[in-house]
Amino acid sequence: MVLADYDGGIGGLDSRLYVVRKGKAVSADFNPIFSASKLYHEKLVWKQAHLIEIQYDIAAIERFRNVWCSAEIENVGSYGERDYCLEVKLAPTLDFSDLTPEGGFRQIP
Repeated sequence: MVLADYDGGIGGLDSRLYVVRKGKAVSADFNPIFSASKLYHEKLVWKQAHLIEIQYDIAAIERFRNVWCSAEIENVGSYGERDYCLEVKLAPTLDFSDLTPEGGFRQIP
């Protein structure tokens, strides 16, 4: 998970998830598979070899894709023989995340 500054009227931090090969850095041309302007008590859990879960209490999710493949960041061969795909699953720990059951925005203590 990467925390990045974002521009705007008041500025702030944005949480983003990128997938890269072990030991490699995130490139400026990579697209995040997850982005949230608000994210509290987040935890990344590898459930299986091709399944990762994003657990959180509260989130305001701006962008999410549930499938990523290594062909996005590298040459995987003419037939895709070295392609590695991964599924990403959202797992909120509360019934309501950013909103309360009454429909208002949740206040962070």
